Amino acid sequence: MDLEWPPLQGELLTKLKSCFASPRQLHYDFDDSEGARKLVEVLVPGLGAGNVQLAVDQLVKWHKEGASSVLRAKRIARAGLSESLVGQHTVPASTISEAYDKLAHSNPLSLLPAIERARKARENSVDPSKRAAEERAAKAKYATLLYSFLVEARAPIVDILKEVTDSEEACVRIFGTRRSKTLRNRFHSWGKFARWLETSKGRVWPAGLQDLLDYATEAVKEGAGKTTIDSFSAALSVLEQVGRFGEGDMLSRDPTWISYSKNVTAELVEKGPMLHQAAQPTVAMALSLELYVFDEDRARYARALAFVALLMLWGSMRSDDVQCMRPESMRLTIEGLSCKLWKTKTTGPDRRINMVQVFISRKASLSGLDWLAKGHEIWSEIKDKRDFLVLQASEDWETCGNKGVDAPAVSLYVRKIYKELCVPRWVEGRWIQNKERLLLPGDCALHFSGHSARNFLTSIAAAIRVPKDDRDFLGRWKVGGGGSADYTRTARQIVHRIQEQVAETVLLGRERGYVEADALDALQSFAEERGEIGAVVRARHELVRANKVGGNPRLGGRYPPLYMQSIPGPHVITEEAAEDQPETAAAPKGEAKYFISVSKKTGFRRLHVNHACYVKPFKCQDVVYLDQVAATDFDAICKDCKLRIRSMADDNKAEDSSSGEATTSSSDEGLL
Repeated sequence: MDLEWPPLQGELLTKLKSCFASPRQLHYDFDDSEGARKLVEVLVPGLGAGNVQLAVDQLVKWHKEGASSVLRAKRIARAGLSESLVGQHTVPASTISEAYDKLAHSNPLSLLPAIERARKARENSVDPSKRAAEERAAKAKYATLLYSFLVEARAPIVDILKEVTDSEEACVRIFGTRRSKTLRNRFHSWGKFARWLETSKGRVWPAGLQDLLDYATEAVKEGAGKTTIDSFSAALSVLEQVGRFGEGDMLSRDPTWISYSKNVTAELVEKGPMLHQAAQPTVAMALSLELYVFDEDRARYARALAFVALLMLWGSMRSDDVQCMRPESMRLTIEGLSCKLWKTKTTGPDRRINMVQVFISRKASLSGLDWLAKGHEIWSEIKDKRDFLVLQASEDWETCGNKGVDAPAVSLYVRKIYKELCVPRWVEGRWIQNKERLLLPGDCALHFSGHSARNFLTSIAAAIRVPKDDRDFLGRWKVGGGGSADYTRTARQIVHRIQEQVAETVLLGRERGYVEADALDALQSFAEERGEIGAVVRARHELVRANKVGGNPRLGGRYPPLYMQSIPGPHVITEEAAEDQPETAAAPKGEAKYFISVSKKTGFRRLHVNHACYVKPFKCQDVVYLDQVAATDFDAICKDCKLRIRSMADDNKAEDSSSGEATTSSSDEGLL
């Protein structure tokens, strides 16, 4: 039986019902007459003493009579609570697993919390070589988000993956080798269209061509960006291909849509802002960076980043390319520096070209200082094993942590170095820094972006009339396509020749010299927009100019640099020492009996018979030609060439035995 309200009347009962939701809550509020008196005095302050005592007596009597009912309700509630505890009953694990799988199949967004937790766990770890793991996590995230669109559209692939054992992994792998950035861009592009489609037409997938045409038309009216329709078309194509829609149902291949989207894109490009090329750094900036690397008063890691900025200038590299460098691949020789770029925008293990190389000549110096050797020495002190170059800087910039940074952060680091560059001065036959004058005062460093360094060497090379076919090697647009060692050596020679030609022309003014008026004009205009005196900023950068007596514009200095004379040359073996060398020395490739192909990934060496094997040397990444081989020269023998070598050995034995028999018979005849 439920507890009733106490037998009170008037204002006191009304106040009790307004303050307590049920009689049971009122029962819990007091335990004795003192508690009841305080309750009455609070609710009805003006009640007389006699009436207060009467109300208290009635409340106490009601409290005692209802005690058994309240205890019974507590026991019932406690019993129900114990039945809901985990220890009282268990749910079979198979039931939980089936429920989770059903949820994951119906809504892959349920997987995102697990992916996010894994990402945060990796961020808190101290593993420095986690770039590949971050790429896999980001790819899984955006692949899952894109797959959710296919689930909403009830694409045919959804029914197929329901029968797959590991559907979580399958919904990521169906997007192929596309990078996480590509999937992210496709997700954002389709997300805009999905919101428009749901709001405008109440659908989650286009019902026909009319939906696409309406979206494109409205994009023009709203003043969308010039890449909006192209990005949307790419996202539509990916989802239709991955979703396994029928050939006749794929709107991305409809001729009407292709023509319509091209027309809309052309109109958006015409209405949009002009395309601005990344600003070209000046010669004064490259010169000041070399002085920065050798400045002992600067923070140690800041000098290391100044070296990175020089690598970007002379190597025609973007900020993203820097984080694709493997530190262990950096090699410094008398010829220059070389390093390998892995997993760039166009290369990687899932691309046709596995990796590309960057070459910088040892003679590429404007200050006469060996900045390649100094920078290589600074970076050699950082022993952390990783698959990227730049690490997170400490607060004082003297050291670095063990975590990497992304490409935008590298651009910000380089911009910080730009802001600290000082005006170079020629004093007593050498360049020094004028630390009282900044090369880029105020906000002038904002003129340069992460792609600006790529516009330095190529622009100067074009200005001094280097052929375009040779300039294409600077940006590595040709390196790696052939895959042969001869091709790589050709690229290195061409890149070194261009870099040395640029340095010589800038320093000595060879031929017609180099005039950087365009770069200075752009910098002057930007400085004036930022409130600086443009003519003053221009004068600080205008170091390449003709002298007072005329002549071609030049920076002045010595070429080749003096430090090249102190670098020890390659070791030359004398004729006497050559006699003691093993006979496995490399032979001319046309006359060599064997050649060894070296894997560009693992360095595995495989022996082949020259001019007989189906593997051709010019198709290999690296090749060594030999006339005679030893066991230490190779790791394995080509399967087909092994048979040829055995056949050659059998032929030699047969010739030796036949010649031996002929000699024996002639000797016997002589004895007779």
